[in-house]
Amino acid sequence: MNKRGLSEVISNTLLVVLALVGVSAIAYLIYPILNEPEPYNVEYYYDILQIVISSVRIDNLNSHIDLNVRRIKGEENLSAFLVVLEDSERKTYVYREEGNMKIFETKSVSFDWSGLGELRKISVIPIFLADGEEIQGNVFDEYDLRGGEEGTIELDCSIDIIPSFLGAEGFGAETIGGRGGRIVFVDNLLDDVNNPPPGSLRYALTEINEPRIIIFRVAGTIFLENRLEMLEEDSYVSVYGQTAPGNGITIATYPIELQGGFHDGIFQYIRVRTGTNEPWRPPTQQELDSCDTPTCADLVQPRFSIKDAFDIRNGAHNIIVDHSSFSWGLDEILSGGGDINNITIQWSIIGEGSMAGHVEPDHSMGSFFASSGNERMSFHHNYYTLLRDRNPKLNSGNISWINNVNYNNALNFIVTPESRAQVGVINFDIINNYFKKGPVTYAAGTVYLIGGSRTSNQNNPPRVYFSGNKVVESDESPVSYYDPLDEFSLVPANIKAIWEPNQRTSFFAVSLFPITIHTAEQARDLVLANAGATLPVRDEVDSRLVQNFFDGTGELAYPAPGGSFDYPDMCPTGNCNYPLDTDSDGIPDFWEDANELDKDDPIDASEVSDLNCYTNIENYIQSLG
Repeated sequence: MNKRGLSEVISNTLLVVLALVGVSAIAYLIYPILNEPEPYNVEYYYDILQIVISSVRIDNLNSHIDLNVRRIKGEENLSAFLVVLEDSERKTYVYREEGNMKIFETKSVSFDWSGLGELRKISVIPIFLADGEEIQGNVFDEYDLRGGEEGTIELDCSIDIIPSFLGAEGFGAETIGGRGGRIVFVDNLLDDVNNPPPGSLRYALTEINEPRIIIFRVAGTIFLENRLEMLEEDSYVSVYGQTAPGNGITIATYPIELQGGFHDGIFQYIRVRTGTNEPWRPPTQQELDSCDTPTCADLVQPRFSIKDAFDIRNGAHNIIVDHSSFSWGLDEILSGGGDINNITIQWSIIGEGSMAGHVEPDHSMGSFFASSGNERMSFHHNYYTLLRDRNPKLNSGNISWINNVNYNNALNFIVTPESRAQVGVINFDIINNYFKKGPVTYAAGTVYLIGGSRTSNQNNPPRVYFSGNKVVESDESPVSYYDPLDEFSLVPANIKAIWEPNQRTSFFAVSLFPITIHTAEQARDLVLANAGATLPVRDEVDSRLVQNFFDGTGELAYPAPGGSFDYPDMCPTGNCNYPLDTDSDGIPDFWEDANELDKDDPIDASEVSDLNCYTNIENYIQSLG
């Protein structure tokens, strides 16, 4: 064999050997991948599984913390998460919360800590299962509590959850409303149920089925021809009554009803004053034959003429009502029920039920949230006045009743269920409310903080957390039968025997944006000064109801027999124009100039501000007051 032939044999042999070695090496490398679990990659999960701190309340005096933790990303199942508290000396306290969270779910956590000095930092750490073993992830979010530049937390508008508007609090404060959507103008006071005209309120609320922000460029009273029903397809809307010129806007004669799965609604600075001059009557046959709406069930009952002012019912959720005024309802004034969830009613006036139009001539009720399926509802900093009962009446849910002012109602400050069939689980936080008797308050017997003709479900009694409530006579002296150290002293004996063993000593639920809690006396002053549709101005009706509190006056007699409803003039000057808005984006020129926007560019109204993650149109609206 010549050298060339030998060389080729050696070369081919080496190639075979190398090939075999290569295959073996590849097989060796691949085998663990195919037959053993892939090593867990924490950095990978750092990117795809994220939990953040969305709100914190710290009580340093009692070493107690309430916080909300929200999951914003990832498909993996959490086994638990850790809350790590660190003080200025870098000593730590670790609290473990068990259980998984779904995407966008929020979990409320409350605990006491010990052994720490002044808190410096709060962190949350996810723990999840991989191949049967718990793996601790990385810190994605933390709160630095030192203040100054070092303690500043910058917003990330892509992930951070902001309240519906600055000042939104409670269970409904996550509502996004129509943020980022179309800007729709109400330019007239017309109403037509069958053919809503463009520029009308009914057209804006029910004919444009996309996210939208409602701006009023007209002042006055809108006399509805029938109920204004908003259903699921009408969701994602923000209604801003404070944008109206003149003295604002009033909605009259029929209610606004949110139902049929409607969700994500923001209602600010609106007035709904229902009223009617019709006596009660049964429905006509023609009305029964034309029944084709969700409210037609009412038509077969002997209450055709009965209507509230504002209703939230039948699966409606994610709703916040702020600085609004409701009166002259013919049944209750503001009510709802039927599996509603994540609701906030705040800084509003609910008062002066109508004494006309109901089969019961002295009905005049406040709020009734019926059914057993209601969930999270917050009522705070509201004024309830001149109502006979149901102030409110609540049948189920985790309910925050905080810093409300109740004046001159006939009986029963807060009413529990009268029908066991309607009762669900009730967890009640009744905190720092102010209850004042007046001329129409029943003189005989005790005015119950918790009233009602039934003791509710004795196998599952409501659980109540009482704290800081104040009950006074008409001259604001303490009532003789109420012991502030025993808040169950205002609960009937038969109810007290069942409820008191279940009373709580702490909050039931902390919302993502917790309610700012004042003392009862502070709440009295703040609510009377600020509640209701105070923008553009507080109207004569609200002014009278508030003045009643200071004067110790007010009667359940509106309207007087034979009288009519007196709707205040919303444009007394006769010249109520919307400010100059060259690009018709809802933001007046003067504000665009002052804030370095382009008054010839309608697109910039929907652009997001890096300063607070709200759109420019939202920032303009909230700058009004």
